[in-house]
Amino acid sequence: SAVQNLGAEYTIGVDLNAYRNYERPENILDILNNTLEIALKHLANVNLTDIDLLIQPNLAEFSRSDTENTDKMIERGYQTAKD
Repeated sequence: SAVQNLGAEYTIGVDLNAYRNYERPENILDILNNTLEIALKHLANVNLTDIDLLIQPNLAEFSRSDTENTDKMIERGYQTAKD
């Protein structure tokens, strides 16, 4: 991986989609958003092969575009990593 080529001994990954909920779409924008979320989740799973430790915080209650709760999401990731 790129970080190992730079000399990293261990690689830590954070999967932000591990517990993502997909709401029933109400319109075309919701369908497009769900499609994007699923595609991004698939791409993230493809790149998990070189990771030594994977952290998967439960962020199901937040949307990807939620900028008002960034502090809560970071805290959730921190607590998951500690556990």
